[in-house]
Amino acid sequence: MIIPYAELWFLELAGHYGGGWFAFHFLHDTNSDRKIGLHQQYNLPINGLTPRQIGEVLFRLWENKEVLFTSGRVQDDEYAPYTPDCAEEIAQLVVTETILWRKPRHERSVDYWNQPQHCYAITSSGFARWEAYAEPNWDKFRGEFTGQLSEAGETIWKQTATTTQFAIEVLCNEASRIYPPALIDWDSLTTQWMTPWNICPEKSLPTGVTVSVRVTEFEQVGITPDLWELVGPTQDEAYRQFREICHWYEHGLRDHPDRPLRH
Repeated sequence: MIIPYAELWFLELAGHYGGGWFAFHFLHDTNSDRKIGLHQQYNLPINGLTPRQIGEVLFRLWENKEVLFTSGRVQDDEYAPYTPDCAEEIAQLVVTETILWRKPRHERSVDYWNQPQHCYAITSSGFARWEAYAEPNWDKFRGEFTGQLSEAGETIWKQTATTTQFAIEVLCNEASRIYPPALIDWDSLTTQWMTPWNICPEKSLPTGVTVSVRVTEFEQVGITPDLWELVGPTQDEAYRQFREICHWYEHGLRDHPDRPLRH
């Protein structure tokens, strides 16, 4: 049975990474958001929804127990369950948090770090509904590209996938979409295996491997560009490769009969 496009958009975003939390400030996606939109970062078509429609769809999915919400300050990295009173409340949060997020990194005020950030995630029933529709090939699944600071204060980026070769391929692609090649220290590459790989409460794979690499932040070399404004052949090629990597399930938004815009 075909899932309505607007609902599938939110289920696919979350199912695409086997779960995970996705911030409200990413969800109002438009054609003009070429570098910061979900259709670039996660290779999804734009959702074509207004903030009000986003609130209505998420609230409906929440009432159906297919998504849940959290809230917490960015700087604390600690989140608590969030229960909305109505769809309009979600819509207003999408507007407010999107305005703060879309400021260039070096222009974001203390308000961005002090204000609560709201996120949504898929539940087991939402995941089951998406998986039945999408028919994914789990051998080509990869986890979310994540970063953290080491004890030495170094920035470490990590990527998990089903094999070392595939994990390195994805890590290389993800890093190249954010950093110039000179800032990536490939000699620092390390690997760590998991058996099994519990990618979310609803899904486990026999094995998984996490590869990690150290990068130099822009500020450390004396520049502070907005990372989404980087434009050049390396990044454009990385986006092309990313679109190929993302094809790991049979049915999705791009072939949905009700997809509102073709691009």
